Amino acid sequence: MYQKLRSLHLATALFSLIFLIAYAFSSIQFAHRTWFAHRDHSTIENRQMTAGITDARILAREWRGELASVETPSGVLKFRVMTPLGSSHEVTYTIATGAAKIATNTPGLGTQLAFVHVAHGIWAWAAAMVSIALLIMGISGIYLWFKNHKERWIGTALLLAGAAFSIALIISMRQA
Repeated sequence: MYQKLRSLHLATALFSLIFLIAYAFSSIQFAHRTWFAHRDHSTIENRQMTAGITDARILAREWRGELASVETPSGVLKFRVMTPLGSSHEVTYTIATGAAKIATNTPGLGTQLAFVHVAHGIWAWAAAMVSIALLIMGISGIYLWFKNHKERWIGTALLLAGAAFSIALIISMRQA
């Protein structure tokens, strides 16, 4: 029983680690926006597409995301496609010729990590799974704490380091 619980504890910790590091980094970015440079990458591409399409939904299928702000000035179709992690494609399509100008704005890694806090769908499920994993880790950690006296110092050091880091973040957020 002890060995299986220890393996479960380790597996849940490793599963949660990547998500928690990303979430912690983006939390620090939210609290201290001036500390980090948010570098976005923009590109403009001219492309020849099929002429005569008047429905933006047909053209927007090329980019995965949510179709937004469709405008139809004379002979032109303008629309934006927003992707789940913050990238956007602004398309200006000439109906008669099929010429399209695509301006793509891709946010930097820091901005994309910030979307984890506000995104729905897969990120919400990941947050739920990490929350459950943390509960499993806590329960198994308490059991392991009382069963193995030789490794208590490791648990104590990790608890103190986590508490010190959390207190330091709370203090720095209050002063910002």
